[in-house]
Amino acid sequence: MVASPLMAKYGYHVRSTSLPSTSHPLTARVEDELNKLRGWVVANSSSLNSVVVLQEGLCGITCLYESVEDLLRLSHIQQVLVHHRHEKCVDKVLDGSLRLLDVSGTARDVLLQMKEQVQQTQSALRRRKSDKFDMRSEIDVYTSSRKKMHKVIEKCLGDLKKMDNKHPFSPSEKDQDLVALVTVLREVEIITLSVFESMLSFISSSRTLPKSSGWALLSKFKNNNRIICEMQQDEGGNEVATVYSEVRTGQISQKRLEILETSIKSLEEGLENMFRRLIKTRASLLNILSN
Repeated sequence: MVASPLMAKYGYHVRSTSLPSTSHPLTARVEDELNKLRGWVVANSSSLNSVVVLQEGLCGITCLYESVEDLLRLSHIQQVLVHHRHEKCVDKVLDGSLRLLDVSGTARDVLLQMKEQVQQTQSALRRRKSDKFDMRSEIDVYTSSRKKMHKVIEKCLGDLKKMDNKHPFSPSEKDQDLVALVTVLREVEIITLSVFESMLSFISSSRTLPKSSGWALLSKFKNNNRIICEMQQDEGGNEVATVYSEVRTGQISQKRLEILETSIKSLEEGLENMFRRLIKTRASLLNILSN
């Protein structure tokens, strides 16, 4: 297993109330990864403004699910799940794994749309010197596309909040192993949702601009570099929001777009690794419960 980059940076040593200290050593690995991610969430809850930080979170989730996979390979854990396969709390574990896949699919679609937006804008800049090039049209298309994507993200964030507000699992069983297992899997789901929420919030964030067309903004800000600089500072270093502001004001550069495209691709890679882990974990649960 590859060491998590969160280990050194976010050493968040908090005793969990989930699995008992006498459980299998692999259980401790799940708790360790959970604590690192809790530290990541706490450290970045107020100012997540870097793709690099998001990559850390996605990598941390991947490491977390590697430890969950190891936990599910334990024969005792498999026996507990099989014995209680018809319990409501086990059904909720399966439902949670499906919800995570749905959210992951939405996030992947959003990143793909973002990348297409950036590539279209790059193409527009290359045609800028052409007599037939219409900058006003390109800005309006970008703005419209961005607004549609923002609505999708806002809906997804709303759904995430509803998931997070659901009551935690409260198995009434006397089987403490089941209670412990279900509790830790619920914690894994919650922390995964937190990382998704952080990523989607980062992507959707943009300083509120006047309600006018992109072309009107371009005319207003065309020669006012001071306003552009102030807008960039207000974005707090968020490269996604900064590019959005610069495109709307006609001050974007190819270099800035290339950097953003590279960042998006790195997030896509991290999300793809995470998606594969989510699929593998759900498949493992289904295989265990079908025996």
